[in-house]
Amino acid sequence: MVESNTVVTPEMLKQFSDPEEPILFQEKVNKLSRWNMSQNRVLAITFNHVYLFSGNKISRKHKISNLAAIIKASQSAEVVLHYPQAKDLRMAGLSKAKVQELQDSIQLRYSSVNSAKTLKIFCIPTKSLKDYSQDNNKYDFSNLPDIKYRMVKEEIKGSEDEPV
Repeated sequence: MVESNTVVTPEMLKQFSDPEEPILFQEKVNKLSRWNMSQNRVLAITFNHVYLFSGNKISRKHKISNLAAIIKASQSAEVVLHYPQAKDLRMAGLSKAKVQELQDSIQLRYSSVNSAKTLKIFCIPTKSLKDYSQDNNKYDFSNLPDIKYRMVKEEIKGSEDEPV
């Protein structure tokens, strides 16, 4: 269901795996590169995918089920979507309320498509999350924050995961 504050264009919709798939969240964001360069993008969350568009062209597509963690900064509205087998997605430009809406949209779908696993939520007491954003496929390691920053009360526990 596309709302009146639509940022996803018909040209973008045609590039979805399923153009009829409902959009749960859509917003203009600033993707931050590993060099801290800000790049204007459109983020769209559907039932099964996270899409990132540069102009009207898709620049990234991830399955929600491949996500491992959401990392938030407490001193800014910066957020990282952490993918263990791919490039993390570090973003800014969202209000704190929009970051929470993004987290809620992803969490609810994640728990439906990957109910055995817990989508980890972290909140780091910093402004920048540069240290937690990696190209995990290229460098072959995951850089999750220390467990003391984990927001277990915000998580939806997976059926196969041990208590923290």
